[in-house]
Amino acid sequence: MSNTVITNAPPVAVIGSGYWGKNLVRSFSRLGALKIVCDKNETILSELKTKYPEAEVCIALSDVLRRDNINAVAIATPAETPYPLYPCFVFRSGKFFRH
Repeated sequence: MSNTVITNAPPVAVIGSGYWGKNLVRSFSRLGALKIVCDKNETILSELKTKYPEAEVCIALSDVLRRDNINAVAIATPAETPYPLYPCFVFRSGKFFRH
């Protein structure tokens, strides 16, 4: 599969790097849109940082939401994550939200 980089791709953050999150990280990286990955698992973040050196990693959601260079947030967290909290945080930050 070819890596198609879109030069004007909006900068994207991915929250959650489990099964679906890793797929999103890979896809956004191929598009040239991936800027930061947020997850509570430092081991996974370290692996992703090695695999995708162009992306930053962080543990705290607030680190993503306070950034001015992120236009969209993809959330890929387990079903038991308190869903109503995410739209509240994301909308307050002015980011685009899609779950």
